[in-house]
Amino acid sequence: MSHEPLTSEITGLNPGQYRLSMQICDDALEVLLRPVGEGESLYRRIPYSSAAAGASARLEEAVYANPLLVSRFDRVDVLLRTPRYLLLPADGADAASAATALMGWTSPRAEDITVEADRYYSLVARVDRGVAGFVGRTFDTAFVSHPMAVLARWFTSRSTMGNTGKVFVNLRPDGSDIFVYNSMGLAGATMLRSVSVPDTIYYIMAMASAAGVRRDDCEVHLAGLPERRAGLSAALRAYAPVVVPAVFPA
Repeated sequence: MSHEPLTSEITGLNPGQYRLSMQICDDALEVLLRPVGEGESLYRRIPYSSAAAGASARLEEAVYANPLLVSRFDRVDVLLRTPRYLLLPADGADAASAATALMGWTSPRAEDITVEADRYYSLVARVDRGVAGFVGRTFDTAFVSHPMAVLARWFTSRSTMGNTGKVFVNLRPDGSDIFVYNSMGLAGATMLRSVSVPDTIYYIMAMASAAGVRRDDCEVHLAGLPERRAGLSAALRAYAPVVVPAVFPA
């Protein structure tokens, strides 16, 4: 579906009274504008032009084609979605360079960003150097993170409720983000690149088992796309005793 470019004239909103959240994906820029007080939020998914060469060029084109995005908002948050990330103990973040080298992430066109995932973990992500540079120059006051770090912080805050092991799943159009918690806290996290119900169930239950969470003592909390939740929830109940929607604050 095509949309008019985002401008103050078209949206009629005052940027200073809104918070801008953006997620930079491989194929599109996702934008969410949330009012500081009362008012309606605005979501827009902006596909990249295939004519633009390189990740930073595609992002730059998408941003400048929507001038509202470079306005001064009350707050700006940027998520860099990349599959190249590692969760490391909070005091082990200095080992990031060694870890990325071991994972074969060496590239002159990439760099590392390190962000807090929760009280005990830091997340190190390998991002395109051009993309990181454009974000730093254009959104100089933005809080930059990785979607897995944001989800980890929120799910960790919910994982201590009750005594059972918990699996939190964020269902996306192209896959799922899966987090497993046992009595020690966060025990595993992955970005699954599949929307298959059998694949998703396999990874959920396999990760729970690897974390020592018993099948009869496992809660699965589903977040994300409602159209994916219904079918997965029904199938999951054959494997987990509790399957419920994940509750997020308004």
